[in-house]
Amino acid sequence: MKEWWAALHFIQPRWLWLLLAVPLIYLSFLIRHDVRARWKRYIDPDLLDHLIVTPRRRWRLRPIHMACLLILLGTVALAGPTWRREQPPFTEDKAPLVIALDLSQTMDAIDLDPTRVERAYTQTPLTWSYHSQQTHLSSISISVHSPHL
Repeated sequence: MKEWWAALHFIQPRWLWLLLAVPLIYLSFLIRHDVRARWKRYIDPDLLDHLIVTPRRRWRLRPIHMACLLILLGTVALAGPTWRREQPPFTEDKAPLVIALDLSQTMDAIDLDPTRVERAYTQTPLTWSYHSQQTHLSSISISVHSPHL
Protein backbone atom coordinates (compact mmCIF):
# COMPACT_ATOMS: atom_id res chain seq x y z
CA MET A 1 0.00 0.00 0.00
CA LYS A 2 2.83 2.39 0.80
CA GLU A 3 4.46 1.95 -2.61
CA TRP A 4 1.16 2.74 -4.30
CA TRP A 5 0.72 5.92 -2.28
CA ALA A 6 4.35 7.00 -2.76
CA ALA A 7 4.10 6.58 -6.54
CA LEU A 8 1.00 8.77 -6.81
CA HIS A 9 1.62 12.25 -8.19
CA PHE A 10 -0.35 14.83 -10.13
CA ILE A 11 0.44 16.12 -13.60
CA GLN A 12 -1.15 19.56 -12.97
CA PRO A 13 -1.22 20.05 -9.19
CA ARG A 14 -2.36 23.67 -9.47
CA TRP A 15 -5.94 22.42 -9.85
CA LEU A 16 -5.80 21.10 -6.28
CA TRP A 17 -6.19 24.69 -5.03
CA LEU A 18 -9.82 24.36 -6.09
CA LEU A 19 -10.31 21.92 -3.21
CA LEU A 20 -10.31 24.90 -0.85
CA ALA A 21 -13.66 25.91 -2.34
CA VAL A 22 -15.41 22.73 -1.13
CA PRO A 23 -15.40 23.57 2.62
CA LEU A 24 -16.25 27.19 1.85
CA ILE A 25 -19.29 26.18 -0.20
CA TYR A 26 -20.44 23.69 2.42
CA LEU A 27 -19.99 26.13 5.33
CA SER A 28 -21.82 28.89 3.49
CA PHE A 29 -24.69 26.45 2.91
CA LEU A 30 -24.80 25.56 6.62
CA ILE A 31 -24.73 29.21 7.69
CA ARG A 32 -27.40 30.18 5.21
CA HIS A 33 -29.76 27.41 6.30
CA ASP A 34 -29.40 27.97 10.04
CA VAL A 35 -32.91 29.05 11.08
CA ARG A 36 -31.86 30.13 14.56
CA ALA A 37 -29.20 32.51 13.20
CA ARG A 38 -31.67 34.12 10.80
CA TRP A 39 -34.34 34.86 13.42
CA LYS A 40 -32.24 35.68 16.51
CA ARG A 41 -32.09 39.39 15.63
CA TYR A 42 -35.87 39.70 15.45
CA ILE A 43 -37.18 37.32 18.12
CA ASP A 44 -36.32 37.08 21.80
CA PRO A 45 -33.97 34.10 22.45
CA ASP A 46 -36.27 32.58 25.11
CA LEU A 47 -39.23 32.67 22.74
CA LEU A 48 -37.16 31.55 19.73
CA ASP A 49 -36.49 28.13 21.25
CA HIS A 50 -40.22 27.44 21.41
CA LEU A 51 -41.04 28.78 17.93
CA ILE A 52 -38.47 26.86 15.93
CA VAL A 53 -39.46 23.40 14.86
CA THR A 54 -36.35 21.27 15.03
CA PRO A 55 -36.15 18.65 12.32
CA ARG A 56 -35.10 15.13 13.13
CA ARG A 57 -31.34 14.87 13.11
CA ARG A 58 -31.30 12.01 10.68
CA TRP A 59 -28.57 12.46 8.10
CA ARG A 60 -29.64 12.34 4.51
CA LEU A 61 -27.98 12.99 1.19
CA ARG A 62 -28.74 16.49 -0.02
CA PRO A 63 -27.89 18.27 -3.27
CA ILE A 64 -25.14 20.27 -1.53
CA HIS A 65 -23.42 17.03 -0.61
CA MET A 66 -23.54 15.85 -4.21
CA ALA A 67 -22.28 19.22 -5.47
CA CYS A 68 -19.33 19.16 -3.06
CA LEU A 69 -18.56 15.56 -3.99
CA LEU A 70 -18.64 16.37 -7.72
CA ILE A 71 -16.37 19.39 -7.22
CA LEU A 72 -13.97 17.21 -5.23
CA LEU A 73 -13.89 14.42 -7.82
CA GLY A 74 -13.69 16.87 -10.73
CA THR A 75 -10.80 18.73 -9.14
CA VAL A 76 -8.84 15.54 -8.58
CA ALA A 77 -9.55 14.49 -12.17
CA LEU A 78 -8.37 17.87 -13.50
CA ALA A 79 -5.16 17.61 -11.49
CA GLY A 80 -4.38 14.42 -13.41
CA PRO A 81 -3.41 11.69 -10.94
CA THR A 82 -0.89 9.23 -12.30
CA TRP A 83 1.43 6.56 -10.99
CA ARG A 84 3.98 6.64 -13.80
CA ARG A 85 6.40 9.51 -13.86
CA GLU A 86 7.33 10.38 -17.44
CA GLN A 87 9.88 12.91 -18.52
CA PRO A 88 8.41 15.97 -20.24
CA PRO A 89 9.20 16.04 -23.96
CA PHE A 90 11.06 19.33 -23.70
CA THR A 91 13.82 18.04 -21.38
CA GLU A 92 15.78 16.48 -24.22
CA ASP A 93 16.27 18.43 -27.41
CA LYS A 94 15.88 15.88 -30.17
CA ALA A 95 14.69 18.31 -32.81
CA PRO A 96 16.90 18.61 -35.86
CA LEU A 97 18.75 21.87 -36.41
CA VAL A 98 19.02 23.49 -39.82
CA ILE A 99 21.46 26.34 -40.32
CA ALA A 100 20.82 28.53 -43.37
CA LEU A 101 23.83 30.60 -44.35
CA ASP A 102 23.55 33.45 -46.83
CA LEU A 103 26.60 33.61 -49.08
CA SER A 104 25.58 36.53 -51.24
CA GLN A 105 27.70 39.64 -51.88
CA THR A 106 26.14 41.49 -48.94
CA MET A 107 27.82 39.07 -46.53
CA ASP A 108 31.24 40.29 -47.69
CA ALA A 109 30.54 43.84 -46.51
CA ILE A 110 33.30 45.29 -44.34
CA ASP A 111 31.02 47.25 -42.03
CA LEU A 112 31.75 44.70 -39.28
CA ASP A 113 35.08 43.23 -38.32
CA PRO A 114 35.45 40.31 -39.11
CA THR A 115 33.19 40.09 -42.11
CA ARG A 116 29.81 38.49 -41.79
CA VAL A 117 30.89 35.33 -43.61
CA GLU A 118 33.92 34.90 -41.36
CA ARG A 119 31.80 35.45 -38.26
CA ALA A 120 29.26 32.87 -39.43
CA TYR A 121 32.11 30.46 -40.17
CA THR A 122 33.51 30.80 -36.63
CA GLN A 123 30.13 30.48 -34.91
CA THR A 124 28.88 27.47 -36.88
CA PRO A 125 31.04 24.89 -35.00
CA LEU A 126 29.53 26.14 -31.73
CA THR A 127 26.05 25.26 -32.89
CA TRP A 128 27.27 21.88 -34.13
CA SER A 129 28.45 21.03 -30.60
CA TYR A 130 25.16 22.12 -28.99
CA HIS A 131 23.01 19.95 -31.25
CA SER A 132 24.75 16.62 -31.59
CA GLN A 133 21.69 14.78 -32.95
CA GLN A 134 20.89 16.08 -36.42
CA THR A 135 22.39 19.30 -37.71
CA HIS A 136 22.21 20.37 -41.35
CA LEU A 137 23.96 23.23 -43.05
CA SER A 138 22.37 24.89 -46.04
CA SER A 139 23.95 27.77 -47.91
CA ILE A 140 22.09 30.22 -50.07
CA SER A 141 23.69 32.45 -52.65
CA ILE A 142 21.58 34.96 -54.52
CA SER A 143 23.04 36.39 -57.69
CA VAL A 144 21.83 39.24 -59.80
CA HIS A 145 20.27 36.92 -62.32
CA SER A 146 18.16 34.85 -59.89
CA PRO A 147 14.97 36.17 -58.27
CA HIS A 148 15.17 37.09 -54.61
CA LEU A 149 13.64 34.69 -52.11
